Amino acid sequence: MKEKKGRLYKFYGKLTIRNKLLISCLPFVVLGYFLIFYSTTVIMFDQMKQMVYDQTEQNFMEKKKLVNTLLDNYNQATIKFLYYTDEVQEYLNTRQSVLSVEEQEKLTDMISYQIGSLITNNQDALMNVCIYNKFNELYINNAIYYNTIEQTNDFAEILKEAAEEKHGKPVLRINPVRKNMITFARNIYVPQIEKSDEKIGFLMMDIDKTGMEKIIQTGEDRDVNAILILDSENNILVNGSNLSNDKCKTILKEPSGNYKIIRYNLQYDGCSLVGILDKNLLFKSVYKIFFKEMVMILAAISIIAIALFITAAKIAEQIQKFIVKLRQTTEINSNAYVEVDSNDEFRELANVYNAMLERIDLLIQQVYK
Repeated sequence: MKEKKGRLYKFYGKLTIRNKLLISCLPFVVLGYFLIFYSTTVIMFDQMKQMVYDQTEQNFMEKKKLVNTLLDNYNQATIKFLYYTDEVQEYLNTRQSVLSVEEQEKLTDMISYQIGSLITNNQDALMNVCIYNKFNELYINNAIYYNTIEQTNDFAEILKEAAEEKHGKPVLRINPVRKNMITFARNIYVPQIEKSDEKIGFLMMDIDKTGMEKIIQTGEDRDVNAILILDSENNILVNGSNLSNDKCKTILKEPSGNYKIIRYNLQYDGCSLVGILDKNLLFKSVYKIFFKEMVMILAAISIIAIALFITAAKIAEQIQKFIVKLRQTTEINSNAYVEVDSNDEFRELANVYNAMLERIDLLIQQVYK
């Protein structure tokens, strides 16, 4: 250990003053900037990433509230339509096949008017309505309903099976025929408590996805944040991002390190609001700031290193002048004196040296005398 220290001291002793200054000062400058960089930039970088993530998560929470509010509006509108409208209750409990043609037309006009009112009150989203009564007789709003009776009945059977488990609560599924529609369906029961298990009908409504897409879209950040609405079977109901459904399914199935998945449960039918965050794009602005900080710190270290190099070179130059002057001085005359323009310690050293030469010259004169 002592031998190593001795070698180090010898090596250090052989260096020029300029190199000694550089070796002594530059590592501490770099270390100081590194500590400043770590304590400010790195910590700030993590904090900024957390702030961006928290803000994104807060935006997702707001989207969740809006979607829940929209679904709740549909839920309340259908409850009012089904259970608080006498004409609808009459339709649900009346066998149309035993009625006369006039009575059937009157009943049809009555239910058509009520469905028209329901559509009018939700004109931006509600498109198609069909309703089965307790005798499994179907009424379709033919003015805007494009599916065939057979397709409607097949799809209704699938939804009825899912709705049985919900006991009157709505189920949501993507319409297999019209992909731009979400079907909102529910069983209808007797409104009296003592007969609340008696089923008297089934309702299906097709809702345009455009309204929900606008709610969950993130504006200019659609490439960064993909927000989806999934049903209880993790099928995509609404996609508010620029990513394709297939791409979203792949990410959800096997998310890579570049993506982070956030999931919030909605209030209806086990549906969920899912956010896919592209971390590279999400933190792009943070990375830019981090890169700028790195460049500024490296520039600062470079400036300090150059300043140290120039300072060390200037000090070495002045010392070298003394050395050259001493080597060239063979007799004391005007050329032997050192002139220094600076006002630092080298000027004091020059004054002391020049004073020494004057004393030597005086002593020589005295010796001659």
